[in-house]
Amino acid sequence: MRPLKTFIIYARKDESFKDDLLLHLKGTLIETGHLEVWQDGAILPGEEWEKAIEKQLDAADLFLILLSIHSLTSEFIRKKELVRALEKKSRIVPIHVRSCFWQKNPVFAGLQGLPKNMKPVASFADQDEAWTEIMEKLHEMVEAIRAEKKPAPAASPAKPTQPQTAARPKPAPPPGLPDMIPVKGGAFTMGSPKNEKDRSYDETEHQVTLSDFLIGKYPVTQRLWKEIMGNNPSQFKGDDLPVETVSWGDVQEFLKKLNARYPGHRYRLPTEAEWEYAARGGNLSKGFIYAGSNNIDEVAWYTGNSGSKTHPVGQKKANELELYDMSGNVWEWCADWYGDYPSQPQTDPAGPDSGARRVRRGGSWHFDPQFCRVAYRSHWLPGERNSNLGFRLAASPQ
Repeated sequence: MRPLKTFIIYARKDESFKDDLLLHLKGTLIETGHLEVWQDGAILPGEEWEKAIEKQLDAADLFLILLSIHSLTSEFIRKKELVRALEKKSRIVPIHVRSCFWQKNPVFAGLQGLPKNMKPVASFADQDEAWTEIMEKLHEMVEAIRAEKKPAPAASPAKPTQPQTAARPKPAPPPGLPDMIPVKGGAFTMGSPKNEKDRSYDETEHQVTLSDFLIGKYPVTQRLWKEIMGNNPSQFKGDDLPVETVSWGDVQEFLKKLNARYPGHRYRLPTEAEWEYAARGGNLSKGFIYAGSNNIDEVAWYTGNSGSKTHPVGQKKANELELYDMSGNVWEWCADWYGDYPSQPQTDPAGPDSGARRVRRGGSWHFDPQFCRVAYRSHWLPGERNSNLGFRLAASPQ
């Protein structure tokens, strides 16, 4: 299905809000082929400006209007752009960007607008939070419109006399999305037995049951970090190297921006239990000490083979779930506060409610083998950064 042609109605004094809207749309609905947004910057020198506008107004399936006192009082918007949108009976979505008394305007009074309760974007302490909410709702709306526009299914053909064995090709993910591996939930013993070599005091065995989840096939790379954040804090530079020198708080900012770009996925850090279950190989686990092997050199970059640096992700052997680098290369932040394991069986544990340090797992290029064991626990102040420490994404099934 073709993208919905979208026209943004805005006043010139609100151009900064229009630019923010376009940035968030580009990272979500435009890149995924849901929307095609025309920009007036595309008008060529010598082209009649008003005729170019009229042409795009006629072609538009969807109108997004940035509400402010400037747009409400613009004669061109009121008498040209809005009139055409109403004539076409196209979907009009008001986006409240600056405080203004829009409630009595007959065009907008009955329309559901954005953000929630029409709180103006300018009033948010963090405007990315407002745009994230707007992208989520626009994504829901566009999916509903596209579903309405889908052609009716053709009549079913007669059943073949021979069964069809060809598998359907798996649809390609939208461009830019990280590679995620689905993990079937189940019960497992978290921690390590008392006879495990190099066992730490806080690895007490206990029973955990987990729901299904998804986890990144690789640690987050510098390529993805740069695409989302526009910078690269890593000490060792390389697009395919894991990003490092990021604090737990830095990761939360990355997640906020990633989720704004891909609404509906709700990327997050794995819980400590999810991380260990995945590192062990989930319900395919063969009981290895490291993630995928009892031979650390097969699966991990650590102090004995790293050459004192990180390495591109995915170069070592994967574990049973086809996850790479869960032992070694860089430590990985988890969502939990660090604390003692509970003695009772747990279901989908998320760690203590509060604490001083966040959990990190997996060992790194700078650490010895015992720290790369799947059961080994470590923790760090959430504001700390160093070249040993990165992260991997998780998500819940949609």
